[in-house]
Amino acid sequence: MPVPPDPEQSASRREERRVSFQVSGFSGPLPPPEALEHYNRILPGAADRLLTMAEGQTRHRQGLENRALHAKVWSERIGQVMAFILSMVALLGSLWLMSNGMWQAGFGVLLTTVIALVVAFIKGRQQQRTELERKAQTFVQR
Repeated sequence: MPVPPDPEQSASRREERRVSFQVSGFSGPLPPPEALEHYNRILPGAADRLLTMAEGQTRHRQGLENRALHAKVWSERIGQVMAFILSMVALLGSLWLMSNGMWQAGFGVLLTTVIALVVAFIKGRQQQRTELERKAQTFVQR
């Protein structure tokens, strides 16, 4: 069985060692200027290549965002047109039912259509408000 070391002996033998290290990093498409300069010393023209690569990536990302935005706008417009057409069909159908003596069915379709339009309008406004608040919070956090 091993014998525990004597605390007085180990205190006199104890060496003090200090280890330090430094960590550096960056975020974003480009390294800091010092790193670019270092890259250029190692490989002439490397900084220019990195800048060109970052510019290309930025153009690509902005193009994707632009296409996504246009697709969203187009989708919303199509949705509005389809909702308008569906609403008109329902309203005209309810008027046709009422004009042919089916007052209860026509009024039911008319009432259901109006309620659905009002609910969709209110939900849309709430969704817009929520989206604006979320964007405002992310903008403040940056």
